[in-house]
Amino acid sequence: MSSTSELLKAKLFHKKGQLNQALEIYSEILNKWPNNIKAKQGILKVYEGNLPSKTYSTDSKIQIQVLSNLLKTGKLADALLYGKIVTEQSQNEPQLYNLMGMINGKLGDSEKAISYFKKLIKIQPTQHEAYNNIGIVLKNVKRFNEAIDYFNKAIKVMPTYSSPYYNLGSLYEKLNQIENLEDLTKLASSKLQKKDPIILLFQAQLESNKGNIERSLEILLDLESNKLPPQFLTDFYSLCGKTFDKLGKFSEAFKSFEKQNKLIKELNQDQLLKSENFLRETYQLKHSWQSVKNYKSSKINFIENDNLVFLLGFPRTGTTLLDTILMGHPDITVLEEAPMAEKMVENFKGLGTPEDCFNLTKTDLIELRKLYKIELEEQLGQSNKGKLIIDKHPLNTRYIPLLHHTFPSAKFIVALRHPCDCVLSCFMQNFEFNTGTGNFISLEKSTELYDATMGLWVALESKLKLNVKTVRYEDLIEDVDGICRSLISFLGLDWIDGILDHTKTAKERAQISTASYNQVTQNIYKTAKGRWSNYESELSEILPKLDPYIKKFGY
Repeated sequence: MSSTSELLKAKLFHKKGQLNQALEIYSEILNKWPNNIKAKQGILKVYEGNLPSKTYSTDSKIQIQVLSNLLKTGKLADALLYGKIVTEQSQNEPQLYNLMGMINGKLGDSEKAISYFKKLIKIQPTQHEAYNNIGIVLKNVKRFNEAIDYFNKAIKVMPTYSSPYYNLGSLYEKLNQIENLEDLTKLASSKLQKKDPIILLFQAQLESNKGNIERSLEILLDLESNKLPPQFLTDFYSLCGKTFDKLGKFSEAFKSFEKQNKLIKELNQDQLLKSENFLRETYQLKHSWQSVKNYKSSKINFIENDNLVFLLGFPRTGTTLLDTILMGHPDITVLEEAPMAEKMVENFKGLGTPEDCFNLTKTDLIELRKLYKIELEEQLGQSNKGKLIIDKHPLNTRYIPLLHHTFPSAKFIVALRHPCDCVLSCFMQNFEFNTGTGNFISLEKSTELYDATMGLWVALESKLKLNVKTVRYEDLIEDVDGICRSLISFLGLDWIDGILDHTKTAKERAQISTASYNQVTQNIYKTAKGRWSNYESELSEILPKLDPYIKKFGY
């Protein structure tokens, strides 16, 4: 079919107000004929509305406005399509490059995002926001040293710009670079206004870390939150919630966490569907394994010992404390929430249902092993050969069937915690948004994901012959020596004195990329045990769904 006939169809859809259909055809035309001017014009007319011009707008102000609105409303795919065309047309327009950098960053294309920000810097070498934005992108992909350099560049070109101070400070805190953090605090105090909301937020966090909770609350109450950019508001509500919780003001704490999660939802509208799909697929797996009877796994096996352990369960069950303790053993290497299993499964047609697993061929298994080990080598290189690899990722529970069949000699450690404490803690955390954590924006959704995940685990435990050890968080904090000795024995390793000094291990780690950082760099404390009872009234509606697991896991 010719481009002319396709253009006519698109124009008809546009005229009828069927904009999605029109855009779909225009996009298909550009895929076939990338330089088709009329298709580009059509796309721009759709987004820009009824402009007086017979052709698309060349006014960069209009383009910036349209692109900005698409970004604000979370229409990232639309923003990307529109932005590509207008940046071709309006080359060297700094604001367009900045917006395109932000769009690509939100879509997870870090290299493309950085390239747009660098184009902006080339035009305006003192563009402080661009340096800060590059730092944010690099921080998100865990290129921390590079991120630090760009935050410092942003501060250098604009010493009174507060955002990079906060971003850099939170990164220093994450990396446990205390001296750098203190130096930065002094610099910020000398360059910024005392009442700068971002700096006040940072100071409140520092006071909280020092244990000065009342002082932290004073600063927070003095902070004009309406002057904070949206990306810092989630941190504000998160800190308010944690501060109120520590002070026993549970009603205020819960309201703060609700505000935090409402904002997270608003800022990630475009990603919510992926989170819903994640939940739906996990439920599908749960139901399929619950319904199967007398499951017989494939007899295909591999002779070699894979020296692999999968640490999983559910977020906020003590997995980071466990992996930090185990990392203190010289014969263990821990991979913290790396995407090996996810990357492996991406290339497999199937979720890991009983049917999927039963029909696995030896060729399939060899390919799956290969995919996993490619990603493993990318994460670790060659330096950890011979060590026991612990792949820690709580939500990898959904991948147990495929992991078990692919690596039949692998061991599993499943972390448990009181279901109410577990769900509540997930709801309270200001997680980095992804397909899994996107389900923690409400108590109801958190409960549904817990039900899907742990219901799946209960079914798998009874159907598969797993070499598994379960660890209850409550038992771990009460008897860390006994539990860890049992774990080391289960792993087939010799006990090493000093392994229990988890705070030393945590502080020596390059970074801890989970919400548990503050906990594992401190001595084990028991205040989080039974926290849910402080919020019993707020949890009343979800208790019936959690009750079967409370009984099943012995709480």
